[in-house]
Amino acid sequence: MKKELFKYPESEKGVIDDFYKEIFHDNEYNRHGAKVQPGDVCLDLGAFVGMFSHYALTRGASKVYSVEINPKSYNCLLENTTQNPEIVTFLGEVSDRHNGKDLYSVEGIIEDNNLKYVDFVKMDIERVEYPVLINMKDSTLNRVKKWAIEIHLDWLGDNNSWTHGSDFHPHNTSKLLYIMDKFSTNGFSIALEHVHKQYNIMMLYAWK
Repeated sequence: MKKELFKYPESEKGVIDDFYKEIFHDNEYNRHGAKVQPGDVCLDLGAFVGMFSHYALTRGASKVYSVEINPKSYNCLLENTTQNPEIVTFLGEVSDRHNGKDLYSVEGIIEDNNLKYVDFVKMDIERVEYPVLINMKDSTLNRVKKWAIEIHLDWLGDNNSWTHGSDFHPHNTSKLLYIMDKFSTNGFSIALEHVHKQYNIMMLYAWK
């Protein structure tokens, strides 16, 4: 789907170009062993207006379950996917809890839709990745083959920066290390990449 065809809230006009570029041109969700392949079942967690969901279809995904918390973005997601029955949408928060109404967990989505496993999870949920991944059961983690996760790390304040430049906040870094260890001990290969060095976020990729 061409960038110009995506509906989006007027308040998000300034980020549309960047998001489209990250997904379709910078290959943010097509790195290392975490790549969408033909036939894959995907979760788009933090779907925004459906750009990744459409990207997954261009890569041959057979089904995409898309969760978006913002009602205005969700309405655009609906408009952008109305012609795509392969994309199933949910309005609500990605969480470590699940009620199938306004809270959606990875495990709950898998169970509610009678899936044995999920091939690819794209996660961009604005710092909620920490409780979701830290509290996730190993059995759920292992029902997903490939993960691409945006990790929010936050910079130290100017008064706490080392002489070589800004550092990531140690509290969030310690949580990231815990999550990386969790993937590693469950048999995943992992890669951590500071794709957009001007931002205080990294991408964590995990795959089997």
